[in-house]
Amino acid sequence: MNKIFKYFIIAMTCIVTFSLQAHNASAYFGINVYVANGQTQSYHSDAIIQNGVTLVPLRGVFETLGATVSWNAKDKTITAKNSTKTVWLMVGSKKAKINGNALAVSEAPIIKSGTTLVPLRFISEALGATVSWNQDSHDVSIYAKGSSQVERSHWLGYYTNPGYTGTGVITSLRIDKVTPTKITFTSVNGYRYDPTNGTLAGGQMPWHHDYTTRDAQLISEDVASYELNGCSFDLVKYYDEIHVENMYGSCGHLGLGEYEGEYTEYRKFEN
Repeated sequence: MNKIFKYFIIAMTCIVTFSLQAHNASAYFGINVYVANGQTQSYHSDAIIQNGVTLVPLRGVFETLGATVSWNAKDKTITAKNSTKTVWLMVGSKKAKINGNALAVSEAPIIKSGTTLVPLRFISEALGATVSWNQDSHDVSIYAKGSSQVERSHWLGYYTNPGYTGTGVITSLRIDKVTPTKITFTSVNGYRYDPTNGTLAGGQMPWHHDYTTRDAQLISEDVASYELNGCSFDLVKYYDEIHVENMYGSCGHLGLGEYEGEYTEYRKFEN
């Protein structure tokens, strides 16, 4: 009886541990970050929550807020500057400086999948921005001084292609940045692969992602035109969809799904 009880406790411990690991992993997804600095806006989907602190991608957020960013690979330090502030941080350390004055951050900066992530609220407020959090949509909004009344661009966000997305494949489109004259888009293509040559199956396989980032010129509020290296098409905004229309030439290198009929459709992904 004691042995049975012992094995029961061990089994329950494993189940609880697995559940906690799954819960902690889920905390790393679904955080959308929108940044506004006047008429320049950006979107970032790789923010995470760690130990209750939101960490955001360093370069994209800083640069939209008008700061220049430098990275010292040797000592893993980050320096961000705008017209009035100089912020210094070190990966793996809670020590920080603003204009040379030492202080501590709530969570140390980290590097995840090649992206440097830094504490959202500290960095944003250190650069004079304001931060708001929407619990329902898991959205973070960051506003540079004087930008809080700017209406969020209807382009920004993450869109999936339902016709070319399955259990082992992801074909998606991310609108990263919008200015009065252009949008910056990233084609994201992912697929599962088996690095063990046959011992893994289905959800056991890790993901590989390919990213291609380009600019398209805005020719109207809802149409952006792309043309480069013999490839041309229009990105057309319809409510929460983006259609790839009028595609000509060799565009396979962009990974925008397979072009069929009048357009290829991408639907906005909501958490």
